[in-house]
Amino acid sequence: MKKKNLEYIISKIFDDLDRSVINVSKGFTADDIHDFRLQVKELRALLRMLSIDPVCSKKFKVPRRIKYIYTVSGRLRDLQICRGIIKYYFTSSQFPENFLKLLKREKDKYTREFKKAIDNKRFSNSAKKLHHKIHGILRPGIASYFYDRKIGNIRNMLSRNCIDDEGFHHIRKNIKDIQYINKLATNYTDYDVFFGKCKIFSTAEQLAYELGQINDLCTVLAFLKPSRLNKIPDQEKTRLYRLRQQCFSNKESLKAAVFKKLIELDL
Repeated sequence: MKKKNLEYIISKIFDDLDRSVINVSKGFTADDIHDFRLQVKELRALLRMLSIDPVCSKKFKVPRRIKYIYTVSGRLRDLQICRGIIKYYFTSSQFPENFLKLLKREKDKYTREFKKAIDNKRFSNSAKKLHHKIHGILRPGIASYFYDRKIGNIRNMLSRNCIDDEGFHHIRKNIKDIQYINKLATNYTDYDVFFGKCKIFSTAEQLAYELGQINDLCTVLAFLKPSRLNKIPDQEKTRLYRLRQQCFSNKESLKAAVFKKLIELDL
């Protein structure tokens, strides 16, 4: 029977975090960094849910050390995304080499920070500290309440006449939080923590993916700001401005398509 208490679930997440850090320190691949970030997001979603429990007055947060490593790893991920889109968009003969060198300098900086941050780090002590604060099992009631809160957040965003980039990012975070809790519940409990409510999210995976694409394009556009492009030769700068315009156009088209799908869900 799968009905694990919260201490067990949290211990498993921290064990996974430890394994990911070991893997990253050995190979430092994009997949290993992704796994680490995914586990932090699952932990964050669980702590967010427990923090809104009406019978609990405590607010739980991701430990500061893990949050710092997560932030640095996010910068590395952003750089990977930007480099990937540039290499997809340009032929090898058109690569903006000067701009890529700028990105490499940033990547080297954050790589050093990340490696220093994870050096011989284990998170068992952080798990023990949370164990002293969190007890009991993953209750369907609080999960259902969490789901309703997340859907309410999405409805609130959709009620606006115009949703900006940050708004779409906010919607994606709410969808992903629901998915993370559903995954944890599936792995560690015998019951449907959302009481069947998640059935309306049969398209959640595709929506989260498309919302992620919008976020990735926002990331690239942030790297292609004029203040950064002014540091490179004019010919290269012209090509990158074209890429900037293409990314902006793609982003706006995606936003319109995703907004239509969200409205059709009739949340």
